[in-house]
Amino acid sequence: MNAPFQTCAGQVDLLDFGPAFVSLQVIAYHLARINRFSGGAEWSVAQHSLLGQSLTDDPLEKVYFMLHDAHEAYTGDITSSVKQALPAGAVMQIDALNDRIQCAILEHFNVPLPTQAMLARVKDIDDRVLALELDGLFGKGRVWRMASPIAGDAGQVEKTFMGLFRSLTERHADRIAASGAG
Repeated sequence: MNAPFQTCAGQVDLLDFGPAFVSLQVIAYHLARINRFSGGAEWSVAQHSLLGQSLTDDPLEKVYFMLHDAHEAYTGDITSSVKQALPAGAVMQIDALNDRIQCAILEHFNVPLPTQAMLARVKDIDDRVLALELDGLFGKGRVWRMASPIAGDAGQVEKTFMGLFRSLTERHADRIAASGAG
């Protein structure tokens, strides 16, 4: 292995990463245990994803939003602040690695690459979620408890993430398959 990365299910090679390395269980497990804001809040990437998907009624947007940070299960969450402090070339390399892993994840789940319009919608949801998180976690009073299904310990959040993702992809498999840029 050239670049081994330890997951809860074993090692993967980040330089030879493909769809065969992808597992919903690994993604849900890791995202439920990676805290946002470099650990500055007890709020996980999985909770971020669950909150964001709840802000849209479109099942495709829900699926793409739930997967938009899935690569972090294999790379960790590199914050925007860290990326801003790095040379542009380093950021491009990080983004290229994340993109390769993200493509393998989408392929594993038979989800086509998102269109530019879908990427823009996911980015809009992500910005809205960030604003909610900043206000709720660090804003007025710094007390924020989300209602079920987002609240809970990591194990509960992991199960919620997996169950919702499976439900969405099973119920909307035809629409997901037809959603590619073509």
